Amino acid sequence: MTRLLSPVLSRGLSILADLVVPQSCAGCGGRGVSVCPTCLAQLRGPVILAAAGPMATPRRRGAPPPPAGG
Repeated sequence: MTRLLSPVLSRGLSILADLVVPQSCAGCGGRGVSVCPTCLAQLRGPVILAAAGPMATPRRRGAPPPPAGG
């Protein structure tokens, strides 16, 4: 059946199927599992905030404040 589909359509269906049933690790791309044990151990570690400065406060919730308009 794959020979009947165009290569672009076949690739698109493969990508869509990978969203529903992952064929590779979400962290490192390893084959066979959705999240490998190594990546799972790293995800279970402490939370690291990526923003620098005052945006990286653990107590901040929601979207950042809007810039002042004038």
